[in-house]
Amino acid sequence: MFEHKSEPVGDYVLELNKEVAATGGFLVHYNMPFADLYMEVQEAYRRKGLGSFLIQELKRECYLTGRVPAARCNIENIASKGTLLNAGFKIAGFMLFGIARSVANR
Repeated sequence: MFEHKSEPVGDYVLELNKEVAATGGFLVHYNMPFADLYMEVQEAYRRKGLGSFLIQELKRECYLTGRVPAARCNIENIASKGTLLNAGFKIAGFMLFGIARSVANR
């Protein structure tokens, strides 16, 4: 197994040349009916379409469990965004961050 730097080791494994090239999975413990997909590709195997292939297969598995696949990534992570788009996802929105202020401080 390769060292994962950003995602947990997934329940689904993609092997190439008898080596683990990528892992992925999906989380279903919140936000029904959606499943949150994740994956990580070993650096030596990146930019070969393996991430998009794995995400497509994870989407298939999600549908088989009755869930709707969803995914998110950092807006600055061009590789992850491209992988998700290549796997058929569409951009649905952006997360906004702000500073919470109490009504008394206005």
